Amino acid sequence: MASSAAAFVEGGVQDACEDACSICLESFGDADPAVITCCKHEYHLQCIIEWSQRSKECPMCWQALSLKDPNSQELLAAVEHERAIRQSRIGVFPPEGYELHRVS
Repeated sequence: MASSAAAFVEGGVQDACEDACSICLESFGDADPAVITCCKHEYHLQCIIEWSQRSKECPMCWQALSLKDPNSQELLAAVEHERAIRQSRIGVFPPEGYELHRVS
């Protein structure tokens, strides 16, 4: 296989990324296969789960992030739910043991 730089020059951007995750740039394999989004982009499951902790959109096209495989989508939904819970807690209540004081 050509190096990523050679693949970029010879085959263009799309061909260079065709068999690799667009997030980590590592190849897909039997131990770490691709999951496909509804917008038809491929990522490693772990990569897209980590991405979903920061964004609800596909990193390639910015459409709402959704996976075709029901089991993977269920896992992604659980991660997004956990993220929403964490975000709702940030800034709403001070951590236990801390007190809020008005600054004049």
